[in-house]
Amino acid sequence: MSFEKFEKKPSTKPTPVQKEAPEALTPDKTKSAKEGKNVEEEIKVKSGENTAPALSPEDKSFIGETPEKPEKRVIYKGLYKIPGINRVIGKLEIAHNKSCIKKHQEKINRLKAEISELNSKISDLNRSGKEVESIIEKLREGNVPNDESLQLKAQEIKDRKKKLLKRRDKLELKVKAREDKIKSHARERNRIADEFIKRYEEKLKPIETELENLRFLRDRIDLLIALAESEHKKMLAAIDNIERKKSQIEEALRKTGMPDRKIKRFDAVKKLKNIISKSRKKITEQIRKEKEYLLGRKKRIEEEIAKADLRAKPHRDKRKEFVRAKSIRVGAETKQKKEAVSPRKMKKSRRIKTSRVEEMNARTFKLWSKGKEISGKQLQVSRLLDIWNAFAKKRRIDQDIWNPFVGKKRRVNQFAIDRKDFLETTHLSENYELDPEDFKKILERYLKLKGLPAEKFSEAINAFFWENTRVKK
Repeated sequence: MSFEKFEKKPSTKPTPVQKEAPEALTPDKTKSAKEGKNVEEEIKVKSGENTAPALSPEDKSFIGETPEKPEKRVIYKGLYKIPGINRVIGKLEIAHNKSCIKKHQEKINRLKAEISELNSKISDLNRSGKEVESIIEKLREGNVPNDESLQLKAQEIKDRKKKLLKRRDKLELKVKAREDKIKSHARERNRIADEFIKRYEEKLKPIETELENLRFLRDRIDLLIALAESEHKKMLAAIDNIERKKSQIEEALRKTGMPDRKIKRFDAVKKLKNIISKSRKKITEQIRKEKEYLLGRKKRIEEEIAKADLRAKPHRDKRKEFVRAKSIRVGAETKQKKEAVSPRKMKKSRRIKTSRVEEMNARTFKLWSKGKEISGKQLQVSRLLDIWNAFAKKRRIDQDIWNPFVGKKRRVNQFAIDRKDFLETTHLSENYELDPEDFKKILERYLKLKGLPAEKFSEAINAFFWENTRVKK
């Protein structure tokens, strides 16, 4: 009988190491342990370990819901391809750089305060050193035995000054290093912001192109409405002219002694009355249909503009967030730069005040040209354009336009109207007659269609009608 199977096989588990009982802490050892712990914590604090810049409330609102103090930031480039997450990651990176900038700036402020204090001390030591050296020099000139304590004091002042200067140089190097870090974080922040701004601008580009085309169509409809209103006015004026002739015939018959009852039955009067009635009804219906058509087209275009604006709004808002994050100044409190666009300064003699424009609209004016009154009269389009271009030449505002055939820019007058282009755009003939009021409406819509800033051409048109009018007496 073999006893091998009953023999205890050696265990493959490692023999547990017997732990020694903890050494009892004496008061001296407890004190040294605490001191060692405090020193270790102090070293960690000085070296910047286990510390993360706290995010400001503005950064938190920019990011959304994030941990209070993120200790580690691991961002994978692949996450940028995921819609929604890429924006959150970008915000986190920007907020991190902003927090680092803020942290370094606060440290710079403290270092500069310390440098200022050192400069004050160095200045005091300079004065003290000069006073001591002055005393030593006077004693030497008076053949008074020089006290060694004064020499020692002068040397002590020099040594202290040398230490302070050395300390100041170190602090200035630290400030320079911090400033370089701020610039680095600012560049990184701007780089990330620029990437997202470019991304949203690419998304906005087709929508903005669509909006530009729709606005052009709307401005075109506005011009057609102004032209239609002018034509409608002429059609109604023609009926009024026939009605005046009818009234003249009635008045002539009345002078012959014919009673009103017979005048109404007079053949010529009856025919004119019938023509006026039918024409007015027909023209009124035509005006109504044309207005409905044009206003309906304008309404549909404005609805399309509203829809396109609604599609563009999220991209604009997101782009605006990153533009705002990028525009924060380095080395100052969190502020957004206000872009102030200064308007072009005009001469006082040519500046039109709001009160004068309101006064002009509230009164009745006579329009004059070459000393002759032209208000209320139908003038040919060519004549009106000549009057306007003469004014535009006097009130010249140039603009540089690139000429591809010449290979350089040429200066053109923004307000001067090219007659051929105006006639082709409005489909008017040179001999077509307009009154000055209708010309003003058509001119406003035409200049707007050509893309001139509204405030510029409105001011110019108001100035034109102000300078070329006289108040009725």
